[in-house]
Amino acid sequence: MFLSSSDVRLLVSPLREVVDFVVKEGFDVIQTYRHPALQRVFFKQGRFSLQVVNREREKLGLKPLKEFENVVITKTEKSRHCICLAFDVRYAGQNHKENRHVLEYYTEVARKVIARFHWINAGALWASFRDYGHYELSLDHYTHYRFMPEHKRILDEFFQMSESVQSLEDALNLCSFVEKFLEDFKA
Repeated sequence: MFLSSSDVRLLVSPLREVVDFVVKEGFDVIQTYRHPALQRVFFKQGRFSLQVVNREREKLGLKPLKEFENVVITKTEKSRHCICLAFDVRYAGQNHKENRHVLEYYTEVARKVIARFHWINAGALWASFRDYGHYELSLDHYTHYRFMPEHKRILDEFFQMSESVQSLEDALNLCSFVEKFLEDFKA
């Protein structure tokens, strides 16, 4: 199973422009595509016992967590990473994740990104669950329309397709389908 990648080809083209921008600001891309099975394991962290989480991690060939690592790290079981609409970055000069100045820099860069790319959601600016290095395409803002129920159905189909991704080629094909959907929707 193809679990994850930092390959920017696994993002829809509008997001690649955002990647170029944040890389120039001193960040490294650490994840683009993420298989739904991996997302479900991440979602269980901090919500289920360490034993349950590590059993699920073992099924995917991941190293076990220690008790202090079993914390909530995602707010959803259906991440836009799974359908080529999100990426994560890490500040290249970062030594400590909780360094206050580094977190302020994440927020500063997120504000620059939003000012330039109005169709982006930046995790550093979320009010309730801050995901400092996370960026995703906002379909409402990108398409300039309210997202309709039929569009949600199409996204659900993409999530279903992502379940069968077994290779880089499969993931690239999924991204092509999502890209075509965005092109057709904007037209």
